[in-house]
Amino acid sequence: MLTRVPLLILALLSSASLLRAERPHDWAYLEGSWQFEASNGYTADIEYNTVAGGIAAIGKWKDKGGGQTIETLGWHPDEKAMVSIGFGSGAKFWQYHYTHVTEDKCSGTAIFIDPNGTVIQGNVSLTRVGPDSVSGQLVGKTKDGEQVNMSVKFTRKTP
Repeated sequence: MLTRVPLLILALLSSASLLRAERPHDWAYLEGSWQFEASNGYTADIEYNTVAGGIAAIGKWKDKGGGQTIETLGWHPDEKAMVSIGFGSGAKFWQYHYTHVTEDKCSGTAIFIDPNGTVIQGNVSLTRVGPDSVSGQLVGKTKDGEQVNMSVKFTRKTP
């Protein structure tokens, strides 16, 4: 049930840490290949590419079980927020809405639906640890009231 939650958190962490308050469309940091790991054991490989003249990014996720997810990241100028939306195998879905964004940190709200239909809502934060690492945290609850507290890590893969 929670195997897909880390994926959502990863998206948020990667996206948020890239943005700069004065230049929220600085997606070049994300370009390339990343390894995602969550505290619940979920792992995935991600390939990020900038699109739309550099104002957004697309992430293609592949997990070890063969699942795939497409993620779109971009800046919502009217709300001054970074948004990450993912659609994946097994009807997986997520939407992160980062309303506090700096060069090295971002935080906001999250909704995640795993392939089993479990809905998780809560708060997410991402911190850029260095040029090749982002860490994050998702704290929330399922609709059944089950507490979720998951840490995630994105690590850039070497070519």
